[in-house]
Amino acid sequence: MRSEAGLILAVTLLGEIHGGGPITRGGAKLGDAILVTGRLGASAAGLAVLERSLDSPSEAPSPALEEALSAHLEPKARCREGMLLAETGLVHAMIDVSDGLWADLEHICDASGVGAEVEAELAPVAGCCEEIGTLLQQEPLAWAMEGGEDYELLFTCSWEDKEALQERIRRETGTPVTTIGRITEGRGVSCRSYRRKSPEGGFRHF
Repeated sequence: MRSEAGLILAVTLLGEIHGGGPITRGGAKLGDAILVTGRLGASAAGLAVLERSLDSPSEAPSPALEEALSAHLEPKARCREGMLLAETGLVHAMIDVSDGLWADLEHICDASGVGAEVEAELAPVAGCCEEIGTLLQQEPLAWAMEGGEDYELLFTCSWEDKEALQERIRRETGTPVTTIGRITEGRGVSCRSYRRKSPEGGFRHF
């Protein structure tokens, strides 16, 4: 690795798996429910705020601006929720939402050899997105579907188990879990109620 200017940091994280094996992207099954923790879009809204230089220190930021900036600059990983989901043995595939909901669900589909149908109107959009979207004349749902960097957990399980998982995570962590679609035959992600803004549907590494 070589840099013409500036500093590059590479970080390697090591750990141990307790109990069963890891939950990968490759275990989604036909008919599975697709669920996501928390709320989506706040980090992308925060980035939009920073790009437009709206976080002026001379003015007290609104709660919506504070929420968005905090989500982007100080993201919180859903570690506790992930461990609880793993303990149940009921989750078939899982990934964090770092590239965007659409793109990360495509990662699951590619690894599992399946397709997915998403109902965009069910996507849990963060509360700050509406105010900031109005301010910047941008679509809050696009931030939730394609923005990324939310680090919420996107996972699949059998349709029969989804309510038990939702209730356990809510009861033990206070984090809401929302069902947003179903795993299907075919490949890729489809959504009748939303047209993605970029061909990639989110961030692509290569």
